[in-house]
Amino acid sequence: MSDAQVSKTCEANTSWRFDSSPRHMEDSSIPKQELDAVECINTGRSIKHYLENLNLSKNDLEKCDFILDIGSGIEQRFARDCKEMGIKATVVSIDPGILFPEKNDLRYLTSKDEITRRRTARNKPEKETVSAIAQHLPFKENSFDMVLALYSVPLYISQESDVSLSFTEILRVLKNDGQARIYPITKESKEIDDFIQQHKDITFDKVDNGVNPDSYLLIITKTKPLAPTS
Repeated sequence: MSDAQVSKTCEANTSWRFDSSPRHMEDSSIPKQELDAVECINTGRSIKHYLENLNLSKNDLEKCDFILDIGSGIEQRFARDCKEMGIKATVVSIDPGILFPEKNDLRYLTSKDEITRRRTARNKPEKETVSAIAQHLPFKENSFDMVLALYSVPLYISQESDVSLSFTEILRVLKNDGQARIYPITKESKEIDDFIQQHKDITFDKVDNGVNPDSYLLIITKTKPLAPTS
């Protein structure tokens, strides 16, 4: 499947569009260190885990028109579960490995079941699936009502500078009055604390969701446009 084919599935929606210069990852341009770091196919969890870990309800999701799932796992399961539950929101799945050569994409999977499911998801991904990374989200500003990251960002980001970049990108594509929910974040994460201090015009809530005493759920509410960077 080519990058253009994946892009086209999302562009079929007329309510929002890609950035005019989409920054998708292509096999020929993936830096080796990024390829080595991408393991987020292992993050796939059911909608039950999303609701529990991100302190969400089905009603919260039903209020949205467009949801971005960063790190959609082996088979874009959150998007599939939302469809099965009758949630009408368009769920866009960020699946960075889907355009990688199969040998790279499957290298962290150990069970035959996981390999089979991943191959199926590669051959027939959910309609709104995009190969990208959090540091370079190929969407226009103010595209999503909600951005979710469960066991993806910032866990699989190795460079400190990329943590700030990914959070800036999340804020950029989030609609005004939209919300991002990110878990887990280590309580000793200086990079996140520094980012929060630099964005006093954004509401950040650190929430103990009762899952891990050493981590917290970060809820970001974008109450007004993101201030331009210098």
